[in-house]
Amino acid sequence: MYPTVSTASRGFTQIGPNSPDAGDLAIAHNADAAQLDQIHGVVKYSASGAINPIEGQALITKTGAFAAMTLRAPTAGAVSNGGDDGRILSIVSSTAYAHTITTPAGNVLDGSGTPKHVFTFTANAGGSVTLQAQGGYWYVTAMIAGSFTS
Repeated sequence: MYPTVSTASRGFTQIGPNSPDAGDLAIAHNADAAQLDQIHGVVKYSASGAINPIEGQALITKTGAFAAMTLRAPTAGAVSNGGDDGRILSIVSSTAYAHTITTPAGNVLDGSGTPKHVFTFTANAGGSVTLQAQGGYWYVTAMIAGSFTS
């Protein structure tokens, strides 16, 4: 049996040093906040600019005014061939501003029948949009507190 130690302050259960899982989980239970952000792909944006990378989680933290963000079109094709098909990007607003995300014209398909290219958050913290790359387009898979326009 491998001993475990409760680390309630971080919400993790630490695996004993002799456990066969100890090496794989070492970064998880010893990680500080910046390491966890990197592990989970969270990139914070406190100023207007380009969202990059195009996979993982983007958190818009800009205060004082809305952020004007841009997002490039995904590259068609399998990731193994240099494409972006299947990549998923979630963008969340943590501030109460009507942030915008602009993509190339007609690059976002949201199920409405009309291609879109500008997403505008409502001026409330907690809005989000999740996009999946496929065939050179962004497909909207989830959207909270915001809307797309052509």
